[in-house]
Amino acid sequence: MKTRTMEAAAEKVPYCAQTADAAIAHLERVLTVEGACAIFGQRYWLERVQHLLAAPDLLPPHRVRLMHLLERLHALSVAVQT
Repeated sequence: MKTRTMEAAAEKVPYCAQTADAAIAHLERVLTVEGACAIFGQRYWLERVQHLLAAPDLLPPHRVRLMHLLERLHALSVAVQT
């Protein structure tokens, strides 16, 4: 029973401080490509960033990088609307 509960929790927040660097670096690369939101949509990328932010043991530098990504997504949203 405990195994299923632990697996379900791991599915909800699969990232930890050790795996966050690679995931954040990937998002930073992808979101610098023009038209990235056109491929999967802004909501997809926003959910990916928010999913990472939900990791309980992120370090402050991880959170700063993720906040920059949120700002970039917001700026892309504003640019598309104008």
